Amino acid sequence: MKKSCLLIANCFVSELQRHLSQSQIFIDEYDFSIVSTYTQPPENYLSLLSNADLVISQNVKNIDYFKNSFISENLKKNALHISTEFWRFDGFWPVTSQNHRKNNWFWFPVDEFGLDLSFSDYMNYQVDDDLIDANFFSELNKFREIDQYSSIKIAPLFESIYKNERTFSDHWHPMPVFFLYICQEILRQLNISDKLKPMLANSINGNRYRLINNSIRNKLGLNFSDGRLIFLGRDISTEEYFNYAKHVQSKGFIDSPDFSMKDFSNEFNLFMDFKSASNC
Repeated sequence: MKKSCLLIANCFVSELQRHLSQSQIFIDEYDFSIVSTYTQPPENYLSLLSNADLVISQNVKNIDYFKNSFISENLKKNALHISTEFWRFDGFWPVTSQNHRKNNWFWFPVDEFGLDLSFSDYMNYQVDDDLIDANFFSELNKFREIDQYSSIKIAPLFESIYKNERTFSDHWHPMPVFFLYICQEILRQLNISDKLKPMLANSINGNRYRLINNSIRNKLGLNFSDGRLIFLGRDISTEEYFNYAKHVQSKGFIDSPDFSMKDFSNEFNLFMDFKSASNC
């Protein structure tokens, strides 16, 4: 009979599951149960928790039944609890649109430096050096503080790679490099020797993205290539992303509460297909 692995988290749960699922040994030994922290827990939540052999949670601090203390009190004997965190980092974006997060499916319009900028003007807009530094180091300190609550620390990894690798697609969504590291460490704690492989940023990062302006890149010494991304399942350039972001905003979708994820995806595909046809 397989053991039970209970995942308790927000959207990060999909990254944990898909990375751990690379390990055939893990999959042979464990069945997943998933509880989303976005909603009320299922009626059998306490049963899932008390019967789990492995619990990977997110250290939710404001919902009693997701808190570490509640989880620990209800674990069965010899169960392993690994507490992670809701890591976020805004250090690459010292200026944010006043219209951010108005729409559930498109969080960051590209109007923080002005409404009528071209892609080139946007990318080359000069942000104040002091503002860039102050924001980065303030956010880095917050990141370090958050990290201290996790069983698996990722702040040292972030600080060693952030100049050479995309680490967050936006403020709220870490890139797969962190989940690779976290899940590899989980396997190590379980004495599972499988080596996990890097995965594409097409899960939680697939519709959450922010451009990093060149003056910010230069001031922070960011050396990684940032010319393309996977957005809603399509490999596109950053300029194509910028143009679609402006299109979404010009159509008023940002302010429309009825603009759903399906609408957003359909509009994106129509926009990209029209652009492709126009270039033929």
